[in-house]
Amino acid sequence: MMCTTFSERMKLAMEIKDIKQADIVEKTKIGKSSISQYLSGMYEPKQKNIFLIARALGVSEAWLMGHDVPMEPSVVNSYRRLTEEQTALLNSFSRLNTIGKVTAIKRVEELTYIDKYIEKDYLSPVAAHAKNKASKDDIKHDLDIMDDDNW
Repeated sequence: MMCTTFSERMKLAMEIKDIKQADIVEKTKIGKSSISQYLSGMYEPKQKNIFLIARALGVSEAWLMGHDVPMEPSVVNSYRRLTEEQTALLNSFSRLNTIGKVTAIKRVEELTYIDKYIEKDYLSPVAAHAKNKASKDDIKHDLDIMDDDNW
C-alpha cells in the first residue's frame, strides 16, 4: 500500500518508530483531540504543527506532507536540532508578512552589533580580527563581503 495522505504517513511513521499518540501529544504539546483528528484524516495540521509532528516522529516534513522524498530527514536538517527558543523565534517569524520579515531580520542583525546581546565566543564574521576588537566598519565590511556573490 502506498501512503500518500498526511494521516496515512503519520500512522506509518508512528508504527515504524513505535511511537504512541500520547508520546506525540507530550513531545509536541499539541492537544490530544487535534492529533486524533490528524490521524483520522478529518483535518490536516498547519505548517507549524507539521514541523512539530515531523520532529517528534523523526521524519522529514516533506515526506509527512506526501512528497516523494525519503522518510528520514536529510543529514543537513538532522545535523543540528533547533532549540525551543529557535523554534519559537521561527514560528513567530513565519507569521510575519514580507515587510515584517525584512524588518525582523534587520533588527536581529542590529542586535548582533551590541555586545550585551551576543555570545562572546560565537564565531562571527569578525573572526579574522582581534577578539572583540572589530569596529562596526570592520563588521560591516565582513558582512558585505559575505553577502557579495561575486566576491
